[in-house]
Amino acid sequence: MCEQFATQQLEIPDERTDWKNWATGLIAIDLFVNEGIPDPSIFDKWQEWAEVLVLTVNLRQPQT
Repeated sequence: MCEQFATQQLEIPDERTDWKNWATGLIAIDLFVNEGIPDPSIFDKWQEWAEVLVLTVNLRQPQT
């Protein structure tokens, strides 16, 4: 994600990164704004939020 959206200055997270701030930055990118990705603040763990992110993005993909 970070490499793909480098032009939007999405930082490469590490163990010190506040995942909720990082996730908020990700969903603020134009591509994701209208995708219905949930606010990370309602999740306790990044893994839970990431699972919903993947499910949401996959559901939006055109079916072949």
